[in-house]
Amino acid sequence: MTKVKAGKAMIYQEARNAAGSIMRELEGYCVKISIAGGIRREAKKIYEHITFICLPKTVDFSNDLFGKKHHRVEGFINTLARWSNVFGDSSDGQYMRYIHHSGVMVDIYIASEVNWGLVLMMRTGKVAYFKYILNELKSAGFYVKDGFVKKSGGSHVVYTPTEESIYKLIGQEWVLPLTRVG
Repeated sequence: MTKVKAGKAMIYQEARNAAGSIMRELEGYCVKISIAGGIRREAKKIYEHITFICLPKTVDFSNDLFGKKHHRVEGFINTLARWSNVFGDSSDGQYMRYIHHSGVMVDIYIASEVNWGLVLMMRTGKVAYFKYILNELKSAGFYVKDGFVKKSGGSHVVYTPTEESIYKLIGQEWVLPLTRVG
């Protein structure tokens, strides 16, 4: 893998190669993992960091004294522990930033089966495009709070396991990440 300084721009192919290598380190410890951000949009330059959406595997400890039944697998936590932590907690955090041992800055967002599509769309960007989606959701009678889509007037979480499920809510066809503009 090419050595890249954290916080510096990378050309697309360099960033894609780095992301693929990093993803291979994590994927065995995840139910799902996806590259997001500029790499998913196939931007010519990737600025500052590589973004991943993860659903780490968990271990069920039903008899946990602290009432926390599911813990992320040690492999996920230990892999991230070998990287330089900028912020976030690999054992229970929802957003973490690390500097990978190759020098690449990595952002990791944790999603669930319930909100995978929303988090992937949100973290694929562009910001202006996601704001457009938020307005479309609002027009269709939904809102986003705490990383979940909810029906207006209530607190019931709407299942959004894919980006396509969000487009369905707003009555539109799925749009390729590389054509999303704001």
